[in-house]
Amino acid sequence: MSNHLTERQVADYRDRRVLADELLAIDDHTSGCGQCALLIRDSHRIRESLASWRADFETAETALLGHISFEEQSAYVDKTADSTAREIVESHLQSCSRCSGEIADLRRFSLQFTNVAAAPKKRAARRSSQLIERFGSWWGRPQLWIPLQLAASAVAVIVVAWFFTNSLRNRNTELKTQLARAQEESQAIQQQYDEATGAIENLQSQIVDLQKSYLDNAGPETENRIAVSLNDGEGQVTLDRAGNLTGFRSLPPSWQQAVKTALITEQIQVSPTVSNLIGKTGALMGGSGEGVAFSLLGPVGTTVLTDRPVFRWSAVSGATSYLVAVYDSNFNWAATSQPITATTWTSSSPLRRGETYFWQVTAIRDGKEIKSPVPPAPEARFKVIEQSKADELSKLKRSASSSHLVAGLICVKDGLLEDAQREFETLARANPKSTVAQKLLSNLKALRQAKR
Repeated sequence: MSNHLTERQVADYRDRRVLADELLAIDDHTSGCGQCALLIRDSHRIRESLASWRADFETAETALLGHISFEEQSAYVDKTADSTAREIVESHLQSCSRCSGEIADLRRFSLQFTNVAAAPKKRAARRSSQLIERFGSWWGRPQLWIPLQLAASAVAVIVVAWFFTNSLRNRNTELKTQLARAQEESQAIQQQYDEATGAIENLQSQIVDLQKSYLDNAGPETENRIAVSLNDGEGQVTLDRAGNLTGFRSLPPSWQQAVKTALITEQIQVSPTVSNLIGKTGALMGGSGEGVAFSLLGPVGTTVLTDRPVFRWSAVSGATSYLVAVYDSNFNWAATSQPITATTWTSSSPLRRGETYFWQVTAIRDGKEIKSPVPPAPEARFKVIEQSKADELSKLKRSASSSHLVAGLICVKDGLLEDAQREFETLARANPKSTVAQKLLSNLKALRQAKR
């Protein structure tokens, strides 16, 4: 707008009859034209004076005629009046054309003001859209886009390569750290292994020296006792005064040493794990003592090779049936029988290998239950051997060439005390005049009878 404002434009501006687009044009013009801005300002002062006189007149008129005040009209149009005030205004508008017209003017002015307030945002949106269109047109030029595309592709390749190499670098550093840690751990383990190997070799050497010293210093009676010769399975085992063992060429050195120790000391050693299974088994197997109404023959205080062991107990006079209950180490039912009349029972379902169990038998006589064992008697405990140990035991037995002595010692090591007792009983029967065989069997039985 290059010329000054006309009187009509000033009047329309003053009376708020200017549309939104023209109002923006007038605002732009008065921002750079002081004369028109002064004219508008003077017009505002005149309008404000007239508005003040009109307000005073309307106040007086409203008081006389009961019209709606300007504040009430504004609250009604702006929807800030409460429900009671709105009902009063709406009731008045039904019979007053003047107030209805003023309400309509206020609504038009409010709508125009809203449009004017939104105009700068619309202009900004239009300008942004124009910039985007211009940038798109500029970007779409082939002579510009192709080099930029190549440059962008090169940057993308560089960024991807950087991320990839940085990831590989980090991974490589992490792997080096893990490798260094693993090497340190391996060295520590190797050192521990070397120390343990040295300690074992030292102990074995000491045992051999002690055995030789014992043999060299033994008297005539001891000399005859230690020079051992036993019929064992399909062959014969001998131990001379120098501590040389014959008959077990294929047996590992550690087990050859175990055989020598057993023959010299005439004693059987059990591991702490096996010791934990051994309770006062003599009372359980003998059927005497408080809490033992009748004897439980086995498995008691032993490890078993099969996962379906045979449970055996002595008969109760007058009993019509028996019930067997097997519990795991957490006192949960693991297996149970139906009422049976026999004094043996085999579990129909396999037990877990490596688990320790205890069992109880209930005899029914004259409609009453007789349980064995019950507190304060010890539990009838047993353990099912792990599959790995069972496989190792089978392999060792094959290398022992059917030796009952070696098989018995192997069974003792893994806690198979009932199996060990059968092997030593067979060895004792094959050597009825051997005090060594008899003492080994007696020592094993004593272990099974021990109270812990």
